[in-house]
Amino acid sequence: MASKSNNNRNDTIRRILMPVAFILTILVIILAALNMRTSPAPAVKEEVPAQPVQEETQPVPQKEEPEPVPLEKNAHRDVTELFDTYYKAAAAGDTDEIERISSELTPEEKLRIHEIARYIESYPSIVVYTKPGPVPDSYVAYVCTKLKFVGKDWLIPGLETMYVCTREDGSLYINNEENQPAAVSDYIYRVSIEDDVVDLTNETTAAYNSLLADNGELSLYLEELSSSLDLRVGQELARLEGRSQIVTGNEKKTYLVADDTVNVRKAPSQDAERLGEVKNGQQLELLETLDNGWSKVILNGQEAYVKSEYFHVQEPEPEEDTGEDTPEDGAQSEGEEAEGSDTSDGE
Repeated sequence: MASKSNNNRNDTIRRILMPVAFILTILVIILAALNMRTSPAPAVKEEVPAQPVQEETQPVPQKEEPEPVPLEKNAHRDVTELFDTYYKAAAAGDTDEIERISSELTPEEKLRIHEIARYIESYPSIVVYTKPGPVPDSYVAYVCTKLKFVGKDWLIPGLETMYVCTREDGSLYINNEENQPAAVSDYIYRVSIEDDVVDLTNETTAAYNSLLADNGELSLYLEELSSSLDLRVGQELARLEGRSQIVTGNEKKTYLVADDTVNVRKAPSQDAERLGEVKNGQQLELLETLDNGWSKVILNGQEAYVKSEYFHVQEPEPEEDTGEDTPEDGAQSEGEEAEGSDTSDGE
């Protein structure tokens, strides 16, 4: 039982210390402590023979728990300003500003922040509740927000738990390091299951569930957005990982060579926005050959798509040739706009 309890506590702490912008930003974080007030039924014990009463038994010392400190609402101006800055940066996709006031972000976290920011209009409401933190000049903050998406009328309630610390220069920052000292994790867990925090969590959760119940479109929108974000972030991570494996002078790139004048588009569809064209003999760096007859390429430094049937593949030159990493027949030439010439991409 002790092992299971510790696992539950660690799971809760991980959720507590992970800012919502690093996951999806739009879903209410529901603490595992929601139902902590309901005492579990006592376990049924088998009868055992009575034991002789021992005289002069030593009392077991009880660890005295400190008195709970009530939540304070917007009580610390510098803490409130910290979260105003944080959520403004999250809405703008400003990962540099987020790192300045918190901790270093992973590449995946940065991608998710950039992607979700494309859909966020603002956080029109930010209310900060605090309790004293486990070390001097620190706080455990419970931030209640309302989120508005671009072009939508919903104001989506959310609740985040953040650990705020003070740097040596006196400035505050959000300490979202994953591996917190055990004493810190234990303290945050304990204060987060106190009655007033549970009440705040229940209130936010009820408001969120009520909004979902009254707006069927919202549930569908959130599901589609979540799937879209996972797909886009996964594709970009794969692309970055693949490109990072290219070592100049040792591992060479693969190119597509145009067999005709061909349109280059923003997405793998003939209806997608046209970014330019390549002429017969010009080359594009190949990123991926898709199953739907299109290829993902690089055009002027950005991802683009062409119909595979109008190109042939030029493989990297053997290692023993010249040692240069440029394709045969001259440098790569990309993306010229049409000047009255016929172009192809299946149209």
